Parts: sequence; structure tokens; C-alpha cells
Amino acid sequence: MARVFTLASGSSGNSCFIGDAVSGVLVDIGLSFSKTKAALEEAGLSLENVEALLITHEHSDHIKGLQVFCKHTDIPVYATDKTAEKLISTCPEAEKNIHIIEKHAPVCLGRTSFYAFSVYHDAADAVGFRVTTADNRTVVYSTDVGHIDDSVFEHIVKADMNIIEANYDDGMLMCNIAYPFLLKQRISGACGHLSNNDCAKTVLELIKKGNKRFVLAHLSEQNNTPQVAFETIKCALTQSGLKIGVDFQLEVAPRHTNSRMLIF
Repeated sequence: MARVFTLASGSSGNSCFIGDAVSGVLVDIGLSFSKTKAALEEAGLSLENVEALLITHEHSDHIKGLQVFCKHTDIPVYATDKTAEKLISTCPEAEKNIHIIEKHAPVCLGRTSFYAFSVYHDAADAVGFRVTTADNRTVVYSTDVGHIDDSVFEHIVKADMNIIEANYDDGMLMCNIAYPFLLKQRISGACGHLSNNDCAKTVLELIKKGNKRFVLAHLSEQNNTPQVAFETIKCALTQSGLKIGVDFQLEVAPRHTNSRMLIF
């Protein structure tokens, strides 16, 4: 059976394990190397269970532990060419580990396969990943995405689980006096982050196409809360006549700690 959990999720660090009881992949390494190892061990895993590290983009909250990871392991790191160029420029140690991937081209590992697809974010070449586990379960990881159009939707639909961004509450962001106007524009822009309301609309459309399991990820610490994100998406779905636990399952990824292990 597939096993999925987030090691951390948010602007302070992002990482997620997708696989089974034997092996799998890490998506991003936004924690220090030591914290990444500790989080895996807490879940009953180790680096020996990691077939590869997949990098969505070069922002620091997604690659914080990359330098030490590449210094101490030979685990392959997969990234698109533009992202790889950014990684090597700031972390030369990564070059020996990096494998360049083409978007939409499947990569088959020992027990896991995946492909990358473009998402809208202000990075060199931000991507999401569609991962297939050994028992043919499909998990889509799509955070740091300013908006979801048809070109993104086609890659996140018909999955057994979606880890999807619910970064900010519109009202909380607009009323946050600590954030300058240009930063608010960047976050809410087409290449920024996905709001709770836009996430809810996307999740509703995904459910109509058969998706049922959702993990809300990359919540802003200043402009969102787990309760606000959860209730916004749940209310939008229940108002459409859907029942939580029957028509859909909904979780929120913790910011600083492991999520519970999701087995399906």
C-alpha cells in the first residue's frame, strides 16, 4: 500500500515522502539534513528507503538541506535543466547528484516512477510532480502555484491523492499591515501562491472527476491558519452537497512536524 507523509510544510520548509513500506521518493528538502533524517526515522524510515530526491524549484524553503544531503549521500537528485542550473550555482556539491529531467517524460526508479509538469510560480522553472508508487497508486504534489488552469489541471486530475497548496486567506492577506502592497501583489498574483478560495474551487472540480483524498499544504504562517484553510475548503465542498469522509477526505499538513502517515 502507498505511504505518504509531509516532513514539514510552509514558508519555513517543505518536504514530503511518497512511496510504500519499502521505498519511495522525497519531494524537496526544505529542512536541514539532520532534521530530514530525524523526520524519516520518526516515521520508521531512513535514507536507505529514499530512491531519489525530486526538486520542485530553487527557493530556499525547498532546498535548505540540499548541500549537506549531496555531501553525505549519492542519492540522485532530479530537477529540470533551468532549476538544476540554479541549484548548482548556489550549491556546487549538488552537481554530482543531479539528474536532468524533461517535463512530462516519465522517470522509472526501482519501485517508483514520476514525471514533472509546469506550474505557475516566480522561480526559474517551477514544477509539480505526479508520482506512481509500486502498487500503482498515484500521488500529485502541486504547491507554490499561483493559479491552476487547464494545463495544470490535466496533470493533477484522476489521482489517488492530491497534496495541494492552500497558502493564504484573502482577507487575512489584504488586512496584514506588516506586508507591503507589492508583497501582497506577489503572493496573490498569477505566479505567486494559491488562496484557500481558489484551492476550494480546484478541489471541487477534482472531486467531480473522481479525486477523493486531499492534503492542504504550504499554508502561510502569517496569512492563514490550519483551521481557516480546512474550514474554507470543507464548507465550499459541503455547500455543494458533498460529505466529508464519504465523498472526500481532507487533511492539513503541519508546518514544523511530520504529518500522520497516510496509508491507502
